[in-house]
Amino acid sequence: MTSHLRSDGLYLVKGENISRPFLCCPNIGIRCIWYKKPYSSSSNSSSKGTTSLCGSSESYALGSRICYYLVVMAVYITMVVIGVVHWYDCPINTLIPPYLVVGGLCGAAMAVHWMWRLSKGTSGSFEMFMFVLYAFFHIVWFLLGSLWIYGVHPDYEHKYSPNFCQKTLYSFSFWLMHFSMVVLFSSFAWLFLSLLKVIYLMVKLRNP
Repeated sequence: MTSHLRSDGLYLVKGENISRPFLCCPNIGIRCIWYKKPYSSSSNSSSKGTTSLCGSSESYALGSRICYYLVVMAVYITMVVIGVVHWYDCPINTLIPPYLVVGGLCGAAMAVHWMWRLSKGTSGSFEMFMFVLYAFFHIVWFLLGSLWIYGVHPDYEHKYSPNFCQKTLYSFSFWLMHFSMVVLFSSFAWLFLSLLKVIYLMVKLRNP
C-alpha cells in the first residue's frame, strides 16, 4: 500500500490489495472517498471535484461538532442553574448542589474552549494537555459525584427533615449520573476500538 500527496493537499492511496484507489482528507482525520476517475496530478476537474467533496465533508464535520458542543453547553448551563437555585435544598448531602455547579462551570468553560479551537482550527500540545486535564477532572468528578448521589436515599416530602432533598435537584443529579456513566463507558469502548483499528492498519501496512 502506497500513498501520494497531491498538489491539492489530498492523499492518493493505492495498493495491490485495494480494488481501486481512494483519496483521504488529512485535515479532518481519517476520512476517505473512492477515487473513481483516472488519476492525474494536473487534472483540474478531478482536483476541484475531490477538493469540493472533502471541503463539504470538512464543513459537515465542523458543523456537527459545533452543534454537539452547543447541546453539551445547554446541559452544563442547566446543571449550574439547578445547583444554584436549590443550593440549600438538600440537607441529606450538601455536596450535591456544589457538584452540579462546579461540574457545570468547568464543563461549560471546556466546551467554549473547544468551540473556539474548532473555529480557529488550532491544535497542538496545549490542546492535548487541556483534553487530558479535562478527562482526568471528568473521571475524578464522576467518581465523587457517584458517591455523593448514590450514597443517599432522600426524603422528598418533609422539607425540614435532615434526610430531605428537593426532588428536581436529586432526580436531575441521579439521571445525569446515569447519562455520564453511559458516556464514559462509551468513550472507553470507542478508544479501545480505535486502538484496535490503528493496530490493524499498522499490521496491514507492514504486511501488504
